Amino acid sequence: MEDNFQKMINRALEIKTKYNKIEPIKWGLKQDFMGLIKDIGDLSKILMVYDGYRNDFNQDTKKALEHELIDVLWAIIVIADKTEVDLKKSFYKTMNDLEKRLNKSA
Repeated sequence: MEDNFQKMINRALEIKTKYNKIEPIKWGLKQDFMGLIKDIGDLSKILMVYDGYRNDFNQDTKKALEHELIDVLWAIIVIADKTEVDLKKSFYKTMNDLEKRLNKSA
């Protein structure tokens, strides 16, 4: 049975496949990375609004924050897929390694 983490990955890749069908020029890894950087910039602006450092934003901050976080996650999923990184496996391994380090320093 497919878990929620894998469902998210599959859904993101399904949408990317649909984009691939309509993009006039297919994106490679470089373009996906540049898209991620752009999304991180958008997220940065929203976080500045969220934290009160900017007030020049005329949208619902919470909805914009949700959107930009998902844009970043989507880009990461697409890049992981193209580079054959198993996000689920890598996520749990990294979290376990971090926990071990934290337990040693406690």
